[in-house]
Amino acid sequence: MRAKAAAGVALTLAVAACGRRGEAPASPAAAGATQKAQATAEKSADPVVAQVDGQPLHWSAVQRHLEAFKGQEQAELQAALTAASDLLVVREMAVVGAAAQPTETTAQSAERFLAEVWDGKRGCALTEAEVRLAYMQNLANFKHPPGWTVWDLQSACCGDQHECSLMEQERCRGELRPHLKELAETLRKDYSQLASIGPAADATELTLDASPLKARHLPRMEELAADLQASGKPVRLLRYSFWQQGLAGFEQARFRRGDPSVEKAVQQAKIGEVLGPYDGDDALHVTVLAARQPLALGLPKGPTATDDHPVALQLRGKLCLEAAAGERQQYRNKLVQGASIQWQAEALKGRLSPETAGRLAALASKGIGR
Repeated sequence: MRAKAAAGVALTLAVAACGRRGEAPASPAAAGATQKAQATAEKSADPVVAQVDGQPLHWSAVQRHLEAFKGQEQAELQAALTAASDLLVVREMAVVGAAAQPTETTAQSAERFLAEVWDGKRGCALTEAEVRLAYMQNLANFKHPPGWTVWDLQSACCGDQHECSLMEQERCRGELRPHLKELAETLRKDYSQLASIGPAADATELTLDASPLKARHLPRMEELAADLQASGKPVRLLRYSFWQQGLAGFEQARFRRGDPSVEKAVQQAKIGEVLGPYDGDDALHVTVLAARQPLALGLPKGPTATDDHPVALQLRGKLCLEAAAGERQQYRNKLVQGASIQWQAEALKGRLSPETAGRLAALASKGIGR
């Protein structure tokens, strides 16, 4: 069996060496040229775009960070300098005996090391005044009446007019009512076939983007609303949040209020429930409750309130994470500022904008990376 297998391997190698019928075997010179061409192609696909204290920085490292910084101000510049700092952080890791993991990229090793050193807890000493300041700057997030986010399909009988007669409104609503009733029944049927949202729905943030229903329920409601509009029915679909009015302690607060009929409808509704059609002050409504947010009373006024109060703990956690992120960035900045970085203009051409390439060159000419 071994002899037979060996013969099979030998035959395979011989066929591969000879190539297809009519082809001449590849010469050593041709094979070498092919390997050189492959190496050149790989190099052009992932060139060295900088030398960072003598270490080569490849384009792929910058490219990975471009995704992370996408949409931010000076995203290209941040990506290039962060990629350079990754090399420097990993070098410093070796100095203190912190080894990179074999399965990690350079960026992953650097981020893991920095997260361990500045983890959001060490050295995060915040005074009560600092916590109180952050609380006041974000007061609406921590002190508010109950609130709801709704998708509200409503009649638009008056069009763009500011006024129309009661008779016109009643006639319009009467004509629309069976259509909205059919739409509501269709939504209920379609929604009943979707997976249950579960108890987590009541913990949904008030914003529409945070609603677990956005990807499931809203597109179907938009589709049905568009069908009605296309058939000439005067309807509009609004997505908005509003807050309960008249609650003790919030009399002077300027929170957005919804139609009282909508507020009444959502009081006892479940997340994702289709409500209506029902009459409001100015329109006929079919409403889906997308999210709710419970009453939040904020921090007490006492000076010891920031010790273990849930709001204080939440604020402290957020502030400490921000402080840790700032410390990590400062460390990266210091490493880059002390490094010798030689950016390769030709390698950057067509990959980063001329403005970014020029900015990197200008910084390097001053002997700093940032």
